[in-house]
Amino acid sequence: MKIVTPDTMSMVDKKAQEQYGIPGILLMEQAGTAIFKAVQAHCTHNAAIVFLAGPGNNGGDSMTAARAAVTAGYRSISIILIREKLNDIASMQLKYAENWGFLSMYGVSLLHESFCLQML
Repeated sequence: MKIVTPDTMSMVDKKAQEQYGIPGILLMEQAGTAIFKAVQAHCTHNAAIVFLAGPGNNGGDSMTAARAAVTAGYRSISIILIREKLNDIASMQLKYAENWGFLSMYGVSLLHESFCLQML
């Protein structure tokens, strides 16, 4: 695995979208699936899993991974939103989660940064 800076990753994403015509939402779905597979390799179905979701594409990746976890049968899942204002594509992932009902249906905790800071 190669570790890259956020700027380098942005360039890679941009090239994938502009040069190869891969939509950003598809890149996010693939990244979220890869995150979930890594989690799945280390966690049993009764594990409590916390996904951190920032306001950008990585936050959308986390929400995609959380959705994949619910689909695979994991039930103790929390998503911590680091910022309440998300970019368009991350907002789309949150809307998917809300529209599909998995946030309430499976008791997924959706916590905002301000709530978490109060808990500390």
